[in-house]
Amino acid sequence: ARDAVERVAEIMSEELGWTDEERAKQLAHAYDYVKCFGGPIADKTEAELRTATDADLREAFARVDADNSGYVSVDELRRAAAFLGFPV
Repeated sequence: ARDAVERVAEIMSEELGWTDEERAKQLAHAYDYVKCFGGPIADKTEAELRTATDADLREAFARVDADNSGYVSVDELRRAAAFLGFPV
């Protein structure tokens, strides 16, 4: 994600007409946000993984898609992220 921040800011700056000052402010905010998701990665060398089944993926999606619209809204994604302990 950190690798994409500069490019995303460049595109958004062009599309939204950001000034250099606004771009710098948005970049700082983005880097602060991305830092919230960083941290040490657990050693999984001995872990056994199973492939998620179609049913597993459908169940996970259904839990996030609270209104059964077939789409995940920003609010639904925020609620799911908060439930999982991510800062929102």
